[in-house]
Amino acid sequence: MDVSLHYTPRDVRRRDADNLVPTLKAACDGLVDAGLVADDTPDLMTKQMPTIHPAEKGERGRLWLELHIEEAQ
Repeated sequence: MDVSLHYTPRDVRRRDADNLVPTLKAACDGLVDAGLVADDTPDLMTKQMPTIHPAEKGERGRLWLELHIEEAQ
């Protein structure tokens, strides 16, 4: 499983993607708790560096995960 965390802030202040890593970790733990993957170890899950998208004027901030799941062989 490949996991990517995406974030669009609600304003144009500068952000550091490293600050989102604890949120990514918690989300990956949740995927394990939900039974989508057995563990979040590197052999079962690849965690991508979080991506910060430009703020969109007048829009609310958004945070989402993208999951790419390969079928078992």
